[in-house]
Amino acid sequence: MGSFNTKYMINEYVSDLGITIKNLGIKIQTGAPAIASIYQARAGGTCGGGIAFKPRRLEAIFEDGRKLLYPVGKVGDIQTVAARLMPGILSNIAPGEGDDEAICLNLLGEEWGQVPPSIAVPAQESLYTVVKGSIKKEAVNYEYVSDVSEIGTVRLSFAFQTNWVADIIECQKSGLSDPKTENTICTAGSGISPRKLIMSTGYNNDESFKGKSAGSRDVPVSARGSIVSTAQGIVECSRCIGYKGESVPNIQLYYGGGII
Repeated sequence: MGSFNTKYMINEYVSDLGITIKNLGIKIQTGAPAIASIYQARAGGTCGGGIAFKPRRLEAIFEDGRKLLYPVGKVGDIQTVAARLMPGILSNIAPGEGDDEAICLNLLGEEWGQVPPSIAVPAQESLYTVVKGSIKKEAVNYEYVSDVSEIGTVRLSFAFQTNWVADIIECQKSGLSDPKTENTICTAGSGISPRKLIMSTGYNNDESFKGKSAGSRDVPVSARGSIVSTAQGIVECSRCIGYKGESVPNIQLYYGGGII
């Protein structure tokens, strides 16, 4: 395990939740390519220690086997940072031939173990009674706007348990845009892990979570601009609310015509 360089920061990190963090300190392996062209030198105080979140980041994989994580300050900067790590992707030249050029890039979404109270305060007051019976599921396809602009708007699939607490089902579906139950010929974006809130709920007779009284369910969110309103809309279903941003493997395939 190599040493880590802590001399850099992101001047302004804009969270998926709309929160701006000034002077976010970053930690990256010493000697990692393109550090100085992506980040700013630390000046004065920095934030980051003790903040219960992980920033969105690009996982860059290099020819020598290194996997390095590069935080990205704004969603709109994803392509810019990608171009610094894999300079051929915007000119249709096969990337990854130099020692300092990544051979592939994976987008890893921002994560919050619990969204800050300034965003949403969970307010479940009474425990729900679990609906008994064998699990039954239904899938819907819905409109989803990717954080990777070259992917754009696609339709993804979301499966939820139908014989469950009605309020929970409605909360799970509340962030979906234009959900449809009919089958489609194909669903685009199968490699995308969509942005989602993670809703933890309390039950009084639940046996499906190994005897625990709480269980987590995903709440996909179609548009980044709807994350906060969706979180606020599920507070009465929730004892706590987490968040995980969009992840996409091999995002270089969406730039510059892909790898030759």
